[in-house]
Amino acid sequence: MNYAIYNVDTGIINRTIRCGPQDIEIQCGDGEAWIEADQVDDSVHQVIDGQIVDRVFSMSELKAEKWAQVKALRDQRVDGGHMGFDTDLVSRTNLMGASLGAVLNPSITIPWKMADNSVVMLTAEEIKTAAEAILAFVTACHEHSQTLGAAIEAADDQAALDAITITDGWPA
Repeated sequence: MNYAIYNVDTGIINRTIRCGPQDIEIQCGDGEAWIEADQVDDSVHQVIDGQIVDRVFSMSELKAEKWAQVKALRDQRVDGGHMGFDTDLVSRTNLMGASLGAVLNPSITIPWKMADNSVVMLTAEEIKTAAEAILAFVTACHEHSQTLGAAIEAADDQAALDAITITDGWPA
Protein backbone atom coordinates (compact mmCIF):
# COMPACT_ATOMS: atom_id res chain seq x y z
CA MET A 1 0.00 0.00 0.00
CA ASN A 2 0.99 3.64 -0.49
CA TYR A 3 0.89 6.00 2.46
CA ALA A 4 1.45 9.68 3.06
CA ILE A 5 3.15 10.55 6.34
CA TYR A 6 2.25 14.06 7.43
CA ASN A 7 2.79 16.59 10.20
CA VAL A 8 -0.26 16.47 12.48
CA ASP A 9 -0.03 20.21 13.27
CA THR A 10 0.31 21.55 9.72
CA GLY A 11 -1.02 18.74 7.54
CA ILE A 12 2.05 19.10 5.33
CA ILE A 13 3.05 15.75 3.86
CA ASN A 14 6.62 14.95 4.87
CA ARG A 15 7.05 11.89 2.66
CA THR A 16 5.23 9.15 0.84
CA ILE A 17 6.12 5.51 1.26
CA ARG A 18 5.07 2.08 0.09
CA CYS A 19 4.87 -0.59 2.78
CA GLY A 20 2.57 -3.16 4.30
CA PRO A 21 -0.19 -2.07 6.70
CA GLN A 22 1.64 -3.80 9.54
CA ASP A 23 4.70 -1.54 9.02
CA ILE A 24 3.15 1.92 8.69
CA GLU A 25 3.06 2.76 12.41
CA ILE A 26 6.83 2.35 12.79
CA GLN A 27 7.39 4.72 9.85
CA CYS A 28 5.85 7.66 11.72
CA GLY A 29 7.95 9.86 13.97
CA ASP A 30 6.91 12.23 16.73
CA GLY A 31 4.22 14.64 15.57
CA GLU A 32 3.46 12.59 12.46
CA ALA A 33 0.47 10.58 11.32
CA TRP A 34 -0.31 8.56 8.21
CA ILE A 35 -3.06 8.24 5.67
CA GLU A 36 -3.56 5.86 2.75
CA ALA A 37 -2.62 7.65 -0.42
CA ASP A 38 -2.52 6.28 -3.94
CA GLN A 39 -1.70 9.30 -6.12
CA VAL A 40 -0.14 11.92 -3.87
CA ASP A 41 2.58 14.44 -4.58
CA ASP A 42 3.93 15.66 -1.26
CA SER A 43 4.90 19.00 -2.83
CA VAL A 44 1.36 19.96 -3.85
CA HIS A 45 -0.92 18.10 -1.43
CA GLN A 46 -1.55 18.21 2.29
CA VAL A 47 -3.88 16.57 4.78
CA ILE A 48 -6.75 18.57 6.27
CA ASP A 49 -9.40 16.95 8.46
CA GLY A 50 -8.22 13.50 7.41
CA GLN A 51 -8.53 14.26 3.70
CA ILE A 52 -5.81 14.75 1.11
CA VAL A 53 -6.35 18.11 -0.56
CA ASP A 54 -4.40 20.53 -2.74
CA ARG A 55 -1.82 22.21 -0.57
CA VAL A 56 -2.43 25.79 0.51
CA PHE A 57 0.87 27.64 0.34
CA SER A 58 1.69 30.56 2.62
CA MET A 59 2.68 33.90 1.08
CA SER A 60 6.26 33.36 2.26
CA GLU A 61 6.35 29.99 0.47
CA LEU A 62 4.85 31.52 -2.69
CA LYS A 63 7.35 34.39 -2.58
CA ALA A 64 10.26 31.98 -2.04
CA GLU A 65 9.16 29.93 -5.05
CA LYS A 66 8.81 33.02 -7.26
CA TRP A 67 12.23 34.27 -6.11
CA ALA A 68 13.75 30.86 -6.93
CA GLN A 69 12.26 31.17 -10.43
CA VAL A 70 13.78 34.64 -10.81
CA LYS A 71 17.21 33.41 -9.73
CA ALA A 72 17.02 30.50 -12.18
CA LEU A 73 16.12 32.89 -15.02
CA ARG A 74 18.90 35.26 -13.98
CA ASP A 75 21.45 32.46 -14.00
CA GLN A 76 20.25 31.27 -17.42
CA ARG A 77 20.61 34.79 -18.78
CA VAL A 78 23.99 35.42 -17.19
CA ASP A 79 25.39 32.08 -18.39
CA GLY A 80 23.61 32.07 -21.77
CA GLY A 81 26.06 34.14 -23.79
CA HIS A 82 26.29 37.77 -24.87
CA MET A 83 27.65 39.49 -27.97
CA GLY A 84 28.75 36.14 -29.39
CA PHE A 85 30.82 35.30 -26.31
CA ASP A 86 30.22 32.43 -23.91
CA THR A 87 29.33 33.91 -20.54
CA ASP A 88 29.35 30.97 -18.14
CA LEU A 89 31.49 31.47 -15.04
CA VAL A 90 34.64 29.91 -16.51
CA SER A 91 34.34 31.95 -19.72
CA ARG A 92 33.78 35.18 -17.79
CA THR A 93 36.78 34.40 -15.59
CA ASN A 94 38.92 33.72 -18.66
CA LEU A 95 37.82 36.97 -20.28
CA MET A 96 38.54 38.97 -17.13
CA GLY A 97 42.00 37.38 -17.00
CA ALA A 98 42.56 38.24 -20.66
CA SER A 99 41.45 41.81 -20.00
CA LEU A 100 44.06 42.08 -17.26
CA GLY A 101 46.61 40.77 -19.73
CA ALA A 102 45.44 43.41 -22.21
CA VAL A 103 46.00 46.15 -19.63
CA LEU A 104 49.48 44.82 -18.86
CA ASN A 105 50.37 44.37 -22.53
CA PRO A 106 48.45 46.79 -24.79
CA SER A 107 49.96 45.25 -27.93
CA ILE A 108 48.69 41.73 -27.17
CA THR A 109 46.51 39.85 -29.66
CA ILE A 110 44.76 36.69 -28.43
CA PRO A 111 42.91 33.99 -30.37
CA TRP A 112 39.46 33.68 -28.75
CA LYS A 113 36.95 30.89 -29.23
CA MET A 114 33.47 32.38 -29.54
CA ALA A 115 30.15 30.82 -28.50
CA ASP A 116 29.64 29.42 -32.01
CA ASN A 117 33.10 27.74 -31.77
CA SER A 118 34.66 30.08 -34.32
CA VAL A 119 38.03 31.55 -33.40
CA VAL A 120 38.69 35.26 -33.75
CA MET A 121 41.82 37.27 -33.06
CA LEU A 122 41.15 39.94 -30.44
CA THR A 123 43.33 42.96 -29.84
CA ALA A 124 43.90 44.33 -26.36
CA GLU A 125 41.25 47.02 -26.96
CA GLU A 126 38.72 44.45 -28.22
CA ILE A 127 39.37 42.24 -25.21
CA LYS A 128 38.84 45.14 -22.79
CA THR A 129 35.72 46.28 -24.65
CA ALA A 130 34.23 42.77 -24.56
CA ALA A 131 35.07 42.33 -20.87
CA GLU A 132 33.48 45.68 -20.00
CA ALA A 133 30.35 44.89 -22.03
CA ILE A 134 29.95 41.45 -20.47
CA LEU A 135 30.51 42.86 -17.00
CA ALA A 136 27.80 45.46 -17.69
CA PHE A 137 25.48 42.73 -19.02
CA VAL A 138 25.96 40.50 -15.96
CA THR A 139 25.51 43.50 -13.66
CA ALA A 140 22.29 44.46 -15.47
CA CYS A 141 20.97 40.89 -15.09
CA HIS A 142 21.62 41.02 -11.35
CA GLU A 143 20.06 44.49 -11.04
CA HIS A 144 16.93 43.30 -12.87
CA SER A 145 16.66 40.26 -10.61
CA GLN A 146 16.94 42.54 -7.57
CA THR A 147 14.16 44.76 -8.95
CA LEU A 148 11.98 41.68 -9.38
CA GLY A 149 12.95 40.52 -5.90
CA ALA A 150 11.81 43.82 -4.41
CA ALA A 151 8.50 43.54 -6.25
CA ILE A 152 8.07 39.98 -4.98
CA GLU A 153 8.81 41.05 -1.42
CA ALA A 154 6.34 43.95 -1.69
CA ALA A 155 3.48 41.75 -2.94
CA ASP A 156 0.67 41.70 -0.40
CA ASP A 157 -1.28 38.76 -1.78
CA GLN A 158 -1.18 36.03 -4.39
CA ALA A 159 -2.87 38.20 -7.03
CA ALA A 160 -0.13 40.83 -6.68
CA LEU A 161 2.51 38.11 -6.80
CA ASP A 162 0.94 36.52 -9.89
CA ALA A 163 0.89 39.93 -11.60
CA ILE A 164 4.70 40.10 -11.51
CA THR A 165 6.01 39.01 -14.91
CA ILE A 166 9.44 37.58 -14.35
CA THR A 167 10.24 36.74 -17.98
CA ASP A 168 10.21 40.33 -19.27
CA GLY A 169 12.72 43.14 -18.92
CA TRP A 170 15.96 41.15 -18.97
CA PRO A 171 18.91 42.77 -20.73
CA ALA A 172 19.51 41.58 -24.27
